Amino acid sequence: MLEPVMGEYARWYLEGFARMVENPRAVTTAVADVTGSPAKTSEQRAAANADASR
Repeated sequence: MLEPVMGEYARWYLEGFARMVENPRAVTTAVADVTGSPAKTSEQRAAANADASR
């Protein structure tokens, strides 16, 4: 079912997401270290840029 849309890499892509759920990456301070302010969540970015998406 995914094959026509995602091509031959569909299984690889979904298995990669499954591995991220099973073994999540550690949270780092990299964004804050570089920018001087903490990273924003996807929800925060969406709310801040909602007008640009309309």
